Amino acid sequence: IEQIPSYLIVDNWDNLSSKIYIDTKPDYVSCWGKQSQIHGRKIHNLINIDNIGSARFDFYFNERKKKVKKIFNFPYVLFLGSSLKWNEKEALLILDKHIEKNKTKFRNLKIIYRPHPKTIEWRGQFNIYKYKNILLDPQILQTKVREWPELIYYPKILSNCLFVVGGPTSMIIEATIFYKNYIAITYDDKNFLWNGKYVKSTRPHLFEINNLDNINLCHSRKSLTKLFDKNFLNKDKPINRQKIDKQRSFFLFHDKYKFE
Repeated sequence: IEQIPSYLIVDNWDNLSSKIYIDTKPDYVSCWGKQSQIHGRKIHNLINIDNIGSARFDFYFNERKKKVKKIFNFPYVLFLGSSLKWNEKEALLILDKHIEKNKTKFRNLKIIYRPHPKTIEWRGQFNIYKYKNILLDPQILQTKVREWPELIYYPKILSNCLFVVGGPTSMIIEATIFYKNYIAITYDDKNFLWNGKYVKSTRPHLFEINNLDNINLCHSRKSLTKLFDKNFLNKDKPINRQKIDKQRSFFLFHDKYKFE
């Protein structure tokens, strides 16, 4: 039988470390970055593997050079939900009460909550908790079940936020592309198996995220408000973009050429 050469382009950050085991080896593999390249060799015994980045992020790198039009006319922090269920509502309530108690400091600051598109049931539950300083991302309200939002929206909401709070998700990379500080909630919420502590300690692609200078790991509920205050006070502090790009390239390669 004639052999047909095969080439696998890995689509996501964790595909080579927590999704499948590649038994039948492709002739050649390309992945996100050096980290995934290491996982491919170590976990799957892949020999011909390099890092090429990701097609969908070319758009992000182009957009971050522009001054993107604001979505909201007030300052906001972006709160990102995860595809794996954890007690997001509790973290939101902690921050909502904290802002309410410190209005002199935070003034008209809001948190824009963006649940993961997979957890679409959150749209119906959001109003139950009667948040005073948290708004649901309007794009989620327009997203249908089993539909993925348009990529063009992400640069708008990321580039204009003060900083980001959320679980240990792939949006860490998106936030880093836009040079945003990210409070990664990695404590055990005592409610769900897929809490931040469990995910951070069991997913190899997350083991090294603390090497990113813009990442603050939140190991307890108490430290959540402290890290929130720290990032708010430092919101105007310039970030070393060259250094962040160098650190990010370990996870996601990018150069001057188009992906294709």
